Amino acid sequence: MSDSLHQRCEITNLPATAAFREALSREITVSPDELWVCAVTIDRIDVLNQQYGRAAGDEVLAGVARIIAQRVGDWLYRYDGPVFMAMVRADVMEVLGIAETIRRSIHEATHFVEPLSVSVGLVSGSEAADAEELEQQATSRMRIARRRGGNQVCASGPSESESGLATGTVVIVDPAVEMLDALIRELESGGLTVLSVDDGLEALQLVSQVAPQVIISEVSVPKIGGLALRDRLRTIEGLSGTPFILMSHRKNDDLIRQAAGLGILHYFRKPVSAVELSALAQNLARLQAGESLDGCT
Repeated sequence: MSDSLHQRCEITNLPATAAFREALSREITVSPDELWVCAVTIDRIDVLNQQYGRAAGDEVLAGVARIIAQRVGDWLYRYDGPVFMAMVRADVMEVLGIAETIRRSIHEATHFVEPLSVSVGLVSGSEAADAEELEQQATSRMRIARRRGGNQVCASGPSESESGLATGTVVIVDPAVEMLDALIRELESGGLTVLSVDDGLEALQLVSQVAPQVIISEVSVPKIGGLALRDRLRTIEGLSGTPFILMSHRKNDDLIRQAAGLGILHYFRKPVSAVELSALAQNLARLQAGESLDGCT
């Protein structure tokens, strides 16, 4: 057995992805109809890390791992980032009850830095041809649950109405990002991954790394302001054409002229309609991906 199968997460002490895949490949050959894979991700863990620090985020990971382990036993693995994978042998009603208990127990827990929610994906071994497909379906359903707003269990594939979801990453730059929960939920339910930072310098570094489809920025941002951030990005190859949306309580003729001079076409005055801004970001993300906007709002 390779060393990678013995690797454990330092935060949760759980076996890691390689061990999960080895166990899944073994177990799917034994009564696949009774085998279920449960993928669990902590909703908005990036926001918790930014607001409370990495140490608090690690405590959340360890605490969530303990709650899941109470329901699934030893077949629990730290998969990737805020994602856990579990295997369960049970009938459909029992496994749905386990998943719902995990979701509810985490959401109702009072010992975390703030209330948490998780998105859960469930798939039966009978629904996949092999271990790789089973793993992919579990994570796909987990993402569907998250796109639907999080704090949900998904045990089926995407519906027809979800096939037109946007894909890609949005970076939000705002020192008061904790006030934008509604916007973040709308963006994520539209299929977009949301990353948030509270100052312009960190935003510049993050955008250079992830090359998002859309950037949404407050005008008044520490270290590098929203307009200056846009100006710098215009000089970086591959980022100069990234759609850039401004939002702020500050909006006057002078700022509008500055924004227009920087090629910024969308400037919202706060408070912003989360639905309107999310719909715009989704359409811009589709355009970046070269998709048609037929049927989109």
